[in-house]
Amino acid sequence: MSAPAEAAASSKRPTRRLLKWAETGGADTAAGPGARPRKKARTSRAAASSVAPQKQQLPEVQLMLGGEEELPAARAAIQFAYTGRVQTGISVREALQVRQQAAYLQVEGCVEACLEAVKEALRLGSAGAAAAGSGNNPVLELYGCASLWPDPAEDAAFAALLAEAKRRLVAHFGDALAVLNSTERWMAANYGSTDQALRRRLCGLLRLVQCSRVYLSGVLPVLAARHQHSPTSAAGWLPVTPAEATCMLTYSLVPDPERKAMAAEGQPWGPCAGLASMPAGWRNTQPRRQCLPPEGRPFDFAASIAEMETWFGAPKPGKAGTLYPRVTGSRFGEHIVSQGLEWRPYLWTSGAATAGVFVMPSVPATLTATAASSAPAAEGELLTGAAVACPRVRVSVRSAAGQQAWSGQCGGDDSAFVRMGNGRGWREALTLREAATNQEPSSRDGASASTSQLAARWAPYLQGGTRLEGSMVLLPPPY
Repeated sequence: MSAPAEAAASSKRPTRRLLKWAETGGADTAAGPGARPRKKARTSRAAASSVAPQKQQLPEVQLMLGGEEELPAARAAIQFAYTGRVQTGISVREALQVRQQAAYLQVEGCVEACLEAVKEALRLGSAGAAAAGSGNNPVLELYGCASLWPDPAEDAAFAALLAEAKRRLVAHFGDALAVLNSTERWMAANYGSTDQALRRRLCGLLRLVQCSRVYLSGVLPVLAARHQHSPTSAAGWLPVTPAEATCMLTYSLVPDPERKAMAAEGQPWGPCAGLASMPAGWRNTQPRRQCLPPEGRPFDFAASIAEMETWFGAPKPGKAGTLYPRVTGSRFGEHIVSQGLEWRPYLWTSGAATAGVFVMPSVPATLTATAASSAPAAEGELLTGAAVACPRVRVSVRSAAGQQAWSGQCGGDDSAFVRMGNGRGWREALTLREAATNQEPSSRDGASASTSQLAARWAPYLQGGTRLEGSMVLLPPPY
């Protein structure tokens, strides 16, 4: 063809047909040289012979598409036949749609060009801000339109693209710690679209035997009780029975020979007769790959002078105040997640010349949020009254110059335990300046750092005189 063709789409029939050419100059159709010309072609030739001379009309391409929504991709595939290029900046979904039409029309080179466009989108997405967690990440878009994929077993090039995309998908989510410190709640968002078999299969991937004693003795029994009480509600999302929860706790505490005896070597009797029928993941003692680097992972926290005045108030001798800074390095905004629990830093002062720095564990909001209103008091005690092991964490506070002014490390040893909802740390970590007895906060601007007694006392630790900054560094286990 010497001029662009125009595509006409029909959505009346969902099935596809081979490409048919109706050329007014007398060209054969796709049915073969000896086929009878269509009525439109005969009429066009008759009109052409009755009017002379007449400029030769352009050929017409008729495509049978699955629906009107396929028309843009079909046009793009035909356009490639003339330009040899795929539209710049095309999305992953659009590229796959064009690829699908190009494969149907057998447009030479277009399938390969579309795959290159997808590869380029993945590369740019991983290098850009989308890789930090945006829902527009191209790799997420790729996995969100799997219906457009060709069969990888029959398309080696696409199979190679998927292999690379899988690595980028893992990089997008980072690791277990990054996922836990995100705002996603898969079960809360997807419970209604799952059935019991799917939830059992998904939850079967949990390596329960490797959970902490607190989780196995406090959290798991509560989840089992909720499942027993209401197995079809979101509160009972974890498909585990009270007997299975007890069995998993015992299994986690005993040595290997006793574990084999508990499993009764696969026989349907023994201390835990149903152990062999539980998901293999629950009994998997192989540790997962450690996601924390040797130097740990930092999570910055901060508080403005206005927030400090809100929490601490006017400093008075003997009056205690507690400040919960914002954890800016975490997607949660106020805590991080470690060992399945929420940990948040806080500062405490009694109005004396020192201030304390602590970390405090609490029950994850996802567990308390799904609790049934009729849950017994004992359930709450299991969740909130436990003593938990403190993870290895280093807490530091910066000076006014931005350097580390104080640092302390806790956790990782046999004595580092703290009750849920209480703090563990250092009561006299920071030295404050003496308050000026003849200085009163300005009534015109209570947040003014220049006139606030609070700002004056905390001046050694305030960035620019208006902001307290520090960090929590989550360290890997000592083993």
